[in-house]
Amino acid sequence: MAASSALVDVSWTASTDNVGVTGYDVLRDGAVIASVSGTTLTYPDATVAASTTYSYQVVAKDLAGNQSDLSLAAGVTTPAPSGPTTLSFVAEADSYTDATAAAANFGNATNVFSDTSPAQRGYLRFVVSGVTGTVQSAVVRMWVTDSASNAPQIATTSSAWTETGLTWNNQPAPGTVTGDLGSVSKNTFIDYPVTVAVNGDGTYSFVLVAQSSNGLGVASRQATATNRPRLVVTFD
Repeated sequence: MAASSALVDVSWTASTDNVGVTGYDVLRDGAVIASVSGTTLTYPDATVAASTTYSYQVVAKDLAGNQSDLSLAAGVTTPAPSGPTTLSFVAEADSYTDATAAAANFGNATNVFSDTSPAQRGYLRFVVSGVTGTVQSAVVRMWVTDSASNAPQIATTSSAWTETGLTWNNQPAPGTVTGDLGSVSKNTFIDYPVTVAVNGDGTYSFVLVAQSSNGLGVASRQATATNRPRLVVTFD
């Protein structure tokens, strides 16, 4: 039975033997893909492709190494993919740094800022899990609390920082720029594209690199739950 576009559940009735069945080989299109114990009568084949026809057979084995004949073949066709899946991950850490308070930490602030006057950078970190396909898009979604005529760029950065320990003096440097939005308005959600940096499960850190003295402010993860920064990942 094709349980999904990526899974076929194979099952069979028990074989009998004068000594006892010790195992079964499961074959797909004539090749053994799994060997299971003699008490197991099912096998989930999670290595199939969507919209593909397969043929399954089973061989029983006993303790002496004798094998049964091949079972009759059972054919199945996997369905087409049901469509993309989207998962949303709230920031597990965020903060900002300020050159005028170079040793200060702002990890408990309800806003994250990025500005050139005073020099400030916003940092966000996300932990992604459950991505089982190819990433089609990824965006960092944030709620704007302070509008900007020229919003900062978003770039990758090292994850070697802590929410309560990050300062201007120890901040990791920006890496690859992944997005740039231009003008953004207060009290709206904005989506920074970061698809080039997100390829599946893992930990991802980003920094907001200011381009204007009309800096950006966004709600932090300490703010209202609905306004917390999120990494939104779509995959198929």
